[in-house]
Amino acid sequence: MKFTDGLWVVKEGYQLEYPKEISDISYSESGITLFAPYSEQANSSDCIGCGLLAVSISAIGANVFSVKITNHRGSRAQKSVLELNRAIVKPVSSETEEYYSYTSSLLELRISKHGTWGISFYYSGRFLTSTELGGMAHITDSEGNSYIREQLTLSEGECIYGLGELPGPIVRNGGSYDIWNEDAGMRMGRSAKTTPFFLSSRGYGVLVNSPECVSFEIANDATLDTTVEGVTARTQFSIAGETMEYILMGGASMKHVLDIYSEMIGRPDLPPAWSFGSWLSSPLLEEYDEDAIYDLVEQAKGINMPFSVINFGPFWMKGFEWTSLLWDETRFPDPQQMIKTLHENSIRVC
Repeated sequence: MKFTDGLWVVKEGYQLEYPKEISDISYSESGITLFAPYSEQANSSDCIGCGLLAVSISAIGANVFSVKITNHRGSRAQKSVLELNRAIVKPVSSETEEYYSYTSSLLELRISKHGTWGISFYYSGRFLTSTELGGMAHITDSEGNSYIREQLTLSEGECIYGLGELPGPIVRNGGSYDIWNEDAGMRMGRSAKTTPFFLSSRGYGVLVNSPECVSFEIANDATLDTTVEGVTARTQFSIAGETMEYILMGGASMKHVLDIYSEMIGRPDLPPAWSFGSWLSSPLLEEYDEDAIYDLVEQAKGINMPFSVINFGPFWMKGFEWTSLLWDETRFPDPQQMIKTLHENSIRVC
């Protein structure tokens, strides 16, 4: 969801408020909470009429930080779709003259103590990403709806993957994506298998832990910034409401990050070996019948293309009767024998 025309011009009808500095820090067993007002606090009266974001940070696993951003906490939180495996981890804390540091295993989070607002993430001393001034924001529109937004910096050459099964390139840079699962046909922009998780080539992943529609802008015109050093970009994610939690995990490699992610969300049983083979879909064949299915199999064999499954789609039933679950005997006179023949060729039917 784009709230700006380009990076800096706010779209008509929207108002953006973002933290300028840290006014206070609350410590607890589970982590810390930063109180970040929307304007600089030069004297005691500056707090009058000024809102703020509460940013709660906790370590919920080795190399995993949860960042929960809240403007108003009044509404009852909805139960997350994901039952995450959260561990009880006490981060190692320290500070320098420039920043506060919290470390979970090899993942370090640094919070700027002076100057402009900023939180940076490092893995084993290697910079991953950061949220800078103007990135994290509370947004309202002309109808009184609220949104929470976060932006994380991208490094030169960094590629973003993930977000589930979506149309378009596997590298998500340059795209705009709404993560919302709904019935999706062919050649449509929507999907039935999305997930609010992306993976960076720099060795970190971000999961937005929300059952709501999550909007992502990845290195597109809404997140590009031209500076003296050149053009920089960001990832952006936002949801409607007053609070948002995202979980950042860092690792030595992309594979390591996926291992952390799968441990957190839960790992399924390993599917049978045949399910990893190629699947062929047949509904777009002009002549869709038993002979066409056999011909499709022979064509695949002719070009030495092995496959494990053939997907019939709904067209094995009669037209206008796609709820009958009965074979169209005109085109498939002996479906039992056809399926047996396919099985004898190590081809399963979907």
